[in-house]
Amino acid sequence: MKTTVLDHQASIANELLRQIRDKDFQQNRALFRQNMEKCGTLLAYEMSKELEYINHSVPTVLGTKDVLVPKFDLVLACILRASLPFYQGFLDLFESADSIFIGAYRASESKAGVEVNLDYVAASSVEDKVLVMIDPMLATGNSMVRAISTALKYGKPKKIFICSLIATPAGIELLEQTDFDGVETHVFTCSVDEILNDDFYIVPGLGDAGDLSYGAKL
Repeated sequence: MKTTVLDHQASIANELLRQIRDKDFQQNRALFRQNMEKCGTLLAYEMSKELEYINHSVPTVLGTKDVLVPKFDLVLACILRASLPFYQGFLDLFESADSIFIGAYRASESKAGVEVNLDYVAASSVEDKVLVMIDPMLATGNSMVRAISTALKYGKPKKIFICSLIATPAGIELLEQTDFDGVETHVFTCSVDEILNDDFYIVPGLGDAGDLSYGAKL
């Protein structure tokens, strides 16, 4: 499995992520969502470099021009609710992509880990397509593994891209150790933070992306 980390290089994504992490900037909920969306678009652009392309002839008013276009259709999988603004950034770039929506929430926590419920799925076929799993926080990786397994019930994709704002080495390692029916996987993230606290939140991370976007849950 290949992993691409954006903050290993100079990029405007670093400034956007700085604002997303900053507890003072986070007081502006609209700005937080806008920056999440922008990071989604930038990560989608980086991801697009790894797609397979074919030549397509485009007629113009003066002739024709061959251009490279993606070979396979894309399916964007949004992990509700935290992913919504981040997902929108991908949809802004891949406007014709199909989408899957998966509802996920923490049902319980213990020293062994977090139990995640996935109790809502609205799915499109992923058969022979490129599946893009979108979740801002890749912490333990358990919820992502379950979300991918859920998506694979709707077909076998050509490739799986896993996209996050912030990931951990533990989350990436779990994905590396998991066989998704032999499908090639590639992780894209803006940054990697080393620590998971006792509540399995990423440190320093940014907090709860869903709460910061839409308000605290009751």
